[in-house]
Amino acid sequence: MNKGLILGIIVIAIVWVTVTLALKKQEEQQIQIRRIEMHVQEQDSLITSLVTVNGKLQTTIIQRDSLLHHQKHLIHSYERAMDSLSVIMQYLERSDLSKRYRSR
Repeated sequence: MNKGLILGIIVIAIVWVTVTLALKKQEEQQIQIRRIEMHVQEQDSLITSLVTVNGKLQTTIIQRDSLLHHQKHLIHSYERAMDSLSVIMQYLERSDLSKRYRSR
């Protein structure tokens, strides 16, 4: 009977140690899982920020391209206006010269 009691105590001690170690291991794994989840949340937040910045950057690039396109049109319109003004000035100069020659 003493041997049975000792054997029972040994079995209970082994089970207790095994369960305690398993619980500690599970707790450590849960801590690691929480750390990984926090890291994933940080990465998600960073990715969201990058996507937002990328969207704003693309919008800015589109706006810049649009402004450059309008600027080219304005420059072309200015050049046409200057050409027209040059033709008008030449006409006025000829007209003025012809009046001078006629008055003589």
